[in-house]
Amino acid sequence: MVTMKRDNGTEPAYPVVCLDGHVFGGLTKREVFAMNAPEVPSWFSAMWFKENCHVKEYFELPDPTYDADMAIQTAEGNEAEYFAWHTYYADKLLKQLEK
Repeated sequence: MVTMKRDNGTEPAYPVVCLDGHVFGGLTKREVFAMNAPEVPSWFSAMWFKENCHVKEYFELPDPTYDADMAIQTAEGNEAEYFAWHTYYADKLLKQLEK
């Protein structure tokens, strides 16, 4: 019987195991989960991304006198939020499956 070390983040989602025990993979479980993540929820875009992403090009102030909370997300920020959500979702799902 072939045994594989379990590492949900890098382990192939649908591995092919040869007779000699060599494993051919494809997409990892993390990649499959990220690919199948649901739409970005409002709590992620409103709270999490703004609080955890401090990259200046993702937000701009309409007027320098405004507070940072008034920052408007740029197009680059919208794109970054989309991809950040997918990987965040995959990582949380993998963590839950390890329990």
